[in-house]
Amino acid sequence: RTGHSEWKFIEKYQVPFVRLLAEMERRGMPCDAAKLAEVEGAVESEMGPRHQEILDWIRKHPGPDGKPLNPDCTGIVFSSTQQLRQLLFGMPEEWSDQTAGVCLPAEATFSMAKSNAKVTIRGIGLEPPRASFPGCITPAGFPSTQKQVLSILAGKPEMGNWGLAYYQLLDKGVDEQAARDACTAIEKIQELGVNRKSLGSYA
Repeated sequence: RTGHSEWKFIEKYQVPFVRLLAEMERRGMPCDAAKLAEVEGAVESEMGPRHQEILDWIRKHPGPDGKPLNPDCTGIVFSSTQQLRQLLFGMPEEWSDQTAGVCLPAEATFSMAKSNAKVTIRGIGLEPPRASFPGCITPAGFPSTQKQVLSILAGKPEMGNWGLAYYQLLDKGVDEQAARDACTAIEKIQELGVNRKSLGSYA
């Protein structure tokens, strides 16, 4: 026995530490606002062209009949989990009988947050990578769009290592180039998410 209680330990160590943390948060820390603005501008300038490249892919990606699924799509928000989930995992009716597991309806319409416009998104028919990543289904029962899932679907296109999306689309009769383009686009979507988190850490 030491003769000291747990409360004495809290009073001596934890209470002063909590007060220190609170004071640090109150005071904040100096930062170079100009440098942060420069970093933000550099990231935004890189994200713009990448966003356009992904949109171009969405407009031309073919469905079961070989025609583009979303030829007029302009307003998709890639930071929206619901919209991205619909794009990747919405299952065209022609392929629904080939699917064993969780899939979303062929299309869904979303309201845009900053306007009265709506966007209809037709899914490209992917399936969650259950075997590779058990956490690919959310607790609510929907396919996840987290980084690990996108990475499994995309693979490493720049190295010629095509992800699960490539093989799933080939199995559904999509031509090889379109399947490769899908992997490349999914990788870019993943990179957009990483860049947005980087910007958020400076906010």
